[in-house]
Amino acid sequence: MKSFGEYLRDYRRNRRMTQQEMADRLGLSSPYIAQIESGFKPPPPESIVEKMARIMQLGFEEKRIFSESAETERELQSLVKATRKIGYVLAGNKVCVPQKAISFRTQHEIDALVETIPKETEFVIDLLEPERKKWYSEERAGGLRTLDDLRSWALSELGDQPSVWLTFLGQLHDVILLTPDGRLLCRQPSDRRQEIVKHAREVGLFFKLFRSIIEAAKALAAEQKLPDVIAPHEAWKKIDQTLGAAKSKQQNLSADSGENGAIRNIPIVSIIQPGSEELEHQEALGNLGLPRTWFSLNAEYEAFFVQSDAYLALGVWPGVKAVYELNSQIENEDLAVVQIGDRRYVRKYFDLGEEMLLQGGPMAKPIRVSKAESSVRVIGVVRELVSRFKDIKQH
Repeated sequence: MKSFGEYLRDYRRNRRMTQQEMADRLGLSSPYIAQIESGFKPPPPESIVEKMARIMQLGFEEKRIFSESAETERELQSLVKATRKIGYVLAGNKVCVPQKAISFRTQHEIDALVETIPKETEFVIDLLEPERKKWYSEERAGGLRTLDDLRSWALSELGDQPSVWLTFLGQLHDVILLTPDGRLLCRQPSDRRQEIVKHAREVGLFFKLFRSIIEAAKALAAEQKLPDVIAPHEAWKKIDQTLGAAKSKQQNLSADSGENGAIRNIPIVSIIQPGSEELEHQEALGNLGLPRTWFSLNAEYEAFFVQSDAYLALGVWPGVKAVYELNSQIENEDLAVVQIGDRRYVRKYFDLGEEMLLQGGPMAKPIRVSKAESSVRVIGVVRELVSRFKDIKQH
């Protein structure tokens, strides 16, 4: 099934309308349209979607599909927001880097590169070279003709893997910094980046060099060769400390991971097996070591390992380790671990006054019960989702 961005791109191109023309008629920026089409941004509000449909003069069935696609993706976005922090990427030196920071910096770097090309430059980049035809659909036969086309192409080529984005940044800069407030900064442009910028007026060569960096980033990410990220001392430790190790190894951790150290070890007490929704209690799953500054001093936490895709709609994907706070004050739309009878599940919580609504994955029926119901209770609130590229790749 196509995404909303793909529908927008197809309908727009079928009407021979550029991203800039669409943006001008909507009163928006062309980079924003490019980001929607590439999946970097969620669908816009319903009023904008309806205006898009009018501008493109969509037929009844096209408009229905277009609107339903936007609505479906917005619903998924609202579910993802139930978690406080959605995912991290482990850099080459084991720094946990927020995906949101990587995404923001990647878009900024693409914009910065594309904008080095003089706006008055005219060009046509043919994507359908003989050796690459099999990788591209007919819709791209017209090639790239504008800076917006080039920007959109770059976003599309990088795909949706944060590890690729981070490696792409590492190809462009020799130094990547993570600030204490979670922002990603790039310093010392690499020789490869400077070579691209040097040929900004030779768009064909510019594109060739740009494409080679993206392909190199994909290859390095696939081999798990991610760049180092310089971060504050308390934001990272050795791999056995930051992402957990077997219990036998935990005895050998340095003093920094002790009771008063920079690392807090969260016990992994359960696992969601492939094809299952249930949190299954298991022994000897080890600990998840994360920066102590992430957690409340007096609160208790547990973690579970996810191997199932049952909760993708809630923003919980296979390969992550989820940390939840026990006996925590829950808020509307929080993601929670709940006990139903003698079994535990992940559910999105909705406050209905004296009642609560618990929503699971697509196959789970929502449960509406009184908060006083003893057979259904909230065990804890999910606070962190932590992932390594290696873990996600295995699933």
